[in-house]
Amino acid sequence: MQPESNNQQNPIKAWVPNNIEDLIRTAKVVIVHWQASGIPLLWTNPNDFQQCIKQLDERHHSKINSKAIRKRISHELRQLDKSLERNLSHIKAYLREKYPYAKAVSLYPTFGIEYLTTYKRFSFPKDRDERLRSLQTMLEGIQKHGFQQKTYGLAYWQKAYDNFKQLKTEAEQHDSENANRTLSKKELTQQTKRTLQAIFYLIRANYPDEHRDIARAWGFQREKY
Repeated sequence: MQPESNNQQNPIKAWVPNNIEDLIRTAKVVIVHWQASGIPLLWTNPNDFQQCIKQLDERHHSKINSKAIRKRISHELRQLDKSLERNLSHIKAYLREKYPYAKAVSLYPTFGIEYLTTYKRFSFPKDRDERLRSLQTMLEGIQKHGFQQKTYGLAYWQKAYDNFKQLKTEAEQHDSENANRTLSKKELTQQTKRTLQAIFYLIRANYPDEHRDIARAWGFQREKY
């Protein structure tokens, strides 16, 4: 039997799909025929492959759901950022009402307000870790300068701090979990492709004259990938 060329008929490239949904769909069909055939592989078996496919399917769909969750968290953080920056003007106004302008501006840092050179204005830092620290400083400044009972006083900024901290924590936890899921999904994808490749080689070895037809009958659809 003549070896097939790497470019046109390499099993990995020609018979095993790269698209994750096609890969899972193909694997689910192929395993049924492989199990029924009784043709063995020494390093794996249909039960292990079934678990691999199941886990890959779960990881794939959990990642889809994960993107929706992260999108929601990001949206809420952006909306909160806008609200914080907009209502920061009230704190500046309280300071200017109580102190001369120069004094008021000099006190901005005690409320977590920094001069952002890039934007040429006083605001909270853009970095989220720094912004959280600035919100904590804001709470301290409000109490120190007697703005607790203002409309945008301690109650408002405490709630803002709590919401920001919660969303920031959710985002970090989600990103960490997603990174672990991505690594696991990558390993499962590689294992699924490797097993499908091996099964294709089994077909080619056992049916040398009709392996393409048998492969298609088992669920491999080369012309569709």
